[in-house]
Amino acid sequence: MDEEIELKLAVAPNKGATLRRDPLLAGAEGGGTRRLLSVYYDTPDHALRKLGVGLRVRKVGRRYLQTIKLPSGHGAALQRHHEVETALPDERFDLEGIPDAGLRRVFAKHHIAPKLVPIFTTEIRRTLWTLRHAGAVIELVLDRGEIRADGRMLPVSEIELELKGGKAAGLYRAALALAERLPVRIEWRTKSARGYALGADASPAATRGQPILLDPALTPTEAFGAIARVCISQLGQNEAAALDGHDIEGVHQMRVALRRLRSLVGAYRHQMSDACHGGLARDLRWLQQSLSPARDWDVLLAYTLPPLRRRLPEEAALFRLEALAEARRAAAYDVVRETVGSPRYTALLLNTGLLLETGRWVGEGEGAATLTRPVRRFADGLLDKRHRRLRKLGRRRDLSENELHRLRLFGKKMRYVADFFRSLYPPKATQAYIAALSELQERLGSLNDAVVTDMLLADLPGDEDERLLLGHARTLLRGWQAHAIEMEHKAFAEVWKRFDRRKPFWRKG
Repeated sequence: MDEEIELKLAVAPNKGATLRRDPLLAGAEGGGTRRLLSVYYDTPDHALRKLGVGLRVRKVGRRYLQTIKLPSGHGAALQRHHEVETALPDERFDLEGIPDAGLRRVFAKHHIAPKLVPIFTTEIRRTLWTLRHAGAVIELVLDRGEIRADGRMLPVSEIELELKGGKAAGLYRAALALAERLPVRIEWRTKSARGYALGADASPAATRGQPILLDPALTPTEAFGAIARVCISQLGQNEAAALDGHDIEGVHQMRVALRRLRSLVGAYRHQMSDACHGGLARDLRWLQQSLSPARDWDVLLAYTLPPLRRRLPEEAALFRLEALAEARRAAAYDVVRETVGSPRYTALLLNTGLLLETGRWVGEGEGAATLTRPVRRFADGLLDKRHRRLRKLGRRRDLSENELHRLRLFGKKMRYVADFFRSLYPPKATQAYIAALSELQERLGSLNDAVVTDMLLADLPGDEDERLLLGHARTLLRGWQAHAIEMEHKAFAEVWKRFDRRKPFWRKG
């Protein structure tokens, strides 16, 4: 079973033709174009998709080729698949002729073959080159065409960079070279994923990040790469939902991925070179600032305002506030789309992927020396340091609102770091500790919501009469949130005691 490693870049249809003249292809072999007709099969209830398996039959000229794909792990922007190909005499699939015995058993166990039906088709004009770049042999493909399902059509215009020899860093370097001259962005979804979505006629849905599972034999350097790849994948897999805007969890999950990634970069601060840390921290902060307003307006409109509107359905000030907030949210989503489509965003993700492949983020000196420790020992020290810092602040008496806000941020970062390394420790104790951190954050959540709400409302426009109306709405919201804050503060002391008494899971056993 072969492994396929590729990086996909979406490109505007009117820009794809200029690829032939790109300097990257100087001296490349190929350049011929073929027409590919593919039919993707599954059961009506998508049993193959649930098993993580893709099945297609493709016509190439007069030949037919059956391909089965299975994902083989996270690679930041890279898509990794195991692939099994079988030549066919005609367009009919043949599961019994699959050379992989394990796959044959899976299909037989689930009685797949009798239930298979066409789910969607693709018609692609493929132009292919083979080139050498940055020590890698790369098959570069320009695909232009469409996906069809149930009478609906989705255009395809993308560049695929597939690794045929050398190291995966070459894919990132080639993509960065193309991004300097072409308006490209990373295409996270396979044609198969887009085909299923088209068949369902569904808006893109948000997805949570995959669990982080670390092998205890990894070095701290390898653990950093494994964690970062999961975070970047979570970021990218939620792009479509964020751009679409119907599922407000899309932007939220992108921000969660960003916070996780920023927490990871902060946790490894002393192991990273100053230049790398400074550049990454700056770009990740820019990205978070670009996405945050959309999420803040989502929270106001979806969670903060509705209970008060239900309580006071005839209140004109709240009605006007809702209308203005909807307009601001629409403008904030325009910023999200502009950001995700920007060259800076694409360069950030490609450069981060390149850093992970090359390991050139590692600095020098005493901090970097800790990367030679076993990963469990490295994590012990990191968790212990952050736990002491959190307890030092939380044990102060009569914390101000600013200090409570800081405590919430410390707790959130501690939860992310604990989650990064949780697979190295006993699950029961680890889960209990992380749950206690989550409860701590929840008890301080309304305070953060009130601060954000006040900031949003202070920025709304209007004439004098409208400002009076919005001032009344702000007063109503402040009163509503003040009650929630008071209730949470009363419960906070007991929540803190429970957390403070909990023995850190990394000190057990």
